[in-house]
Amino acid sequence: MIESHVESFLFYTALLANPSTGKSPAMRIFSEAAYEIEDCLEIEEAKSGLANGATVEAIVEIMKNVGPTLSLFDESSAFIGALGRYNNGGHSYDRGVFLQIFNGTNYNRDLKGSRTRLKNPKLNICLLGHPSSFIRLIREEIENFDDGLLQRFLFCTPEPLLNNLDEIKARPYPEFSMTCILYLVYKLNEKKIVYTFKKEAMDVYDQIYNKFRRIVKEASKVDSFIS
Repeated sequence: MIESHVESFLFYTALLANPSTGKSPAMRIFSEAAYEIEDCLEIEEAKSGLANGATVEAIVEIMKNVGPTLSLFDESSAFIGALGRYNNGGHSYDRGVFLQIFNGTNYNRDLKGSRTRLKNPKLNICLLGHPSSFIRLIREEIENFDDGLLQRFLFCTPEPLLNNLDEIKARPYPEFSMTCILYLVYKLNEKKIVYTFKKEAMDVYDQIYNKFRRIVKEASKVDSFIS
């Protein structure tokens, strides 16, 4: 690894599971806990770093006024369907914004009467969706776009726990709430901490990076979407 190497700490994620398996309640528990922390910290609604089902223009505006932003979409189809809906740039512009932010570069856009400059923007996205819907979306991506937007998402498909009522009642009450966990995360990151790899860690990183690049190289010979 070289000193000039930089990796942006951004996550575009998609949680995929069949209907009625608890995706939306899980996101609701997380978002309500995050809002509760913001209320305790007396963060005004206009300064909230959470964006629910927001358009690209709204997300850019939040990052401009607030800073790091977490955008939550209860349905992945709402995320895809919102691209290009409320601006003249259309799908290509919206997708380009998400791609540029993910790459960790500064975001610049000039319009008549307005100018937007975002230095080192931080955006994390979480989508919820059904496996069948994402298979369709991927096919549409390959046929119509294939610009690398969906490839930047980390897909998670956990096996759902479909417990009966007796099993649910028998479970012990959790000792820590999601609010406590998120508050601890907030306090741990309240002050900026710079971590530096030791030489041993850098050597391990080099091996992992090279292994990944070999996989990409081989995959690109077969399918650019997979790579």
